[in-house]
Amino acid sequence: HEESNTKVDEGIIITDGTNEFVWVPVKNPSAMFIEETVKLNLVDTTTSIYSNLREIFIEDTEFGAGKVLTAENGNWYTLYKACQNVIKNNSDVKSTMIYGCQWDEIMIWLKNTKFKGQEDKVNLDSSSWGNYGTGIAIDTGSNANYKANEIFDLAGNHYDWTQTVHSIDNRVGRGGYYKVSGATDSAVYSRGYGPYSGGSDASSRAILYIV
Repeated sequence: HEESNTKVDEGIIITDGTNEFVWVPVKNPSAMFIEETVKLNLVDTTTSIYSNLREIFIEDTEFGAGKVLTAENGNWYTLYKACQNVIKNNSDVKSTMIYGCQWDEIMIWLKNTKFKGQEDKVNLDSSSWGNYGTGIAIDTGSNANYKANEIFDLAGNHYDWTQTVHSIDNRVGRGGYYKVSGATDSAVYSRGYGPYSGGSDASSRAILYIV
């Protein structure tokens, strides 16, 4: 792999030559989980479970957030499968669609690292570092002004579908998109969408995890 910056707080890029991921530290991984007793094969077992998904997770303190995949009139299901196939034939790491709790950790990281001196605007108004209100989507990574600690287009452009459940069949999209305002739909923005409703407005972000 190759690394860009040498400082984690500026965004270290890890690449396999085709895909790029940015290493995101999680200072308090326990905040992402709850301890819950569940029955597995009729035996009570205590395990770490996603606090917002109730899915088993192999606990780690860092993850990679990187590759952006655009729906192009696709849907949540096609993007989910695409995210799983970003990394192939590697026994050490795998990829999957980003979880909502991981998106939240990226937002916390940006704020804590005082990204572009705009730590207060991570939560309030992302207009200055995202493609908002233009009515025109751009190619991901094509505008360096829309990069946050080496991660492109977290704010605006296409909204990013996550694995977080919003309702019975809807999933949560994050970050707003090019038809709306960065003041109302900032990078932390969260909204439920039907699995077939995104069309070309939606994308998703594959994350890398250690197996």
